[in-house]
Amino acid sequence: MTENRTNAITAYFAHPWVRSVSSALLIFGVLGAFIYWYEARITVPIEKSVLSAPIANIAPTTGGILYATYVAEGEAIPANTPIAQVGTETLFAKEAGIVSGEAQAIGTYVAPGHAVYSVISAERMRVAGTLEETEGLSRVKTGQRVVFPVDAFPGKSYEGTVDGIS
Repeated sequence: MTENRTNAITAYFAHPWVRSVSSALLIFGVLGAFIYWYEARITVPIEKSVLSAPIANIAPTTGGILYATYVAEGEAIPANTPIAQVGTETLFAKEAGIVSGEAQAIGTYVAPGHAVYSVISAERMRVAGTLEETEGLSRVKTGQRVVFPVDAFPGKSYEGTVDGIS
């Protein structure tokens, strides 16, 4: 009985398509393991970091009813994007960035100078982080591409470059 089962398994793996699929799975498995190893090798843990960026508060010059909002918190927007409609005034973001803060409810009165949203300048965002010399400092180079998450915007990652090491 065992001999018949062994012969059946050997005959099954003798088919060219079975060998092709098995070879492809083996190749993809090795490739996946290599990519995992490579990513783990170039990942540098940061112990403490501080995020800083200019923040522009988007507010009406005259008071009015908030009729509409055109963006959502956490959304990346280009410069000159309409943000909200307050009375007869349409509020625009002067520069590109990430929308921060929740707007007031539609239909509420917004006082002059009271921010409807804030926009964090993504172009001028800086992250200063500390890491141990023994934990990968030698792998960090000026000009190197970095990817990092920001706790305030869960599920999103941002890209940048290392502009200095001290």
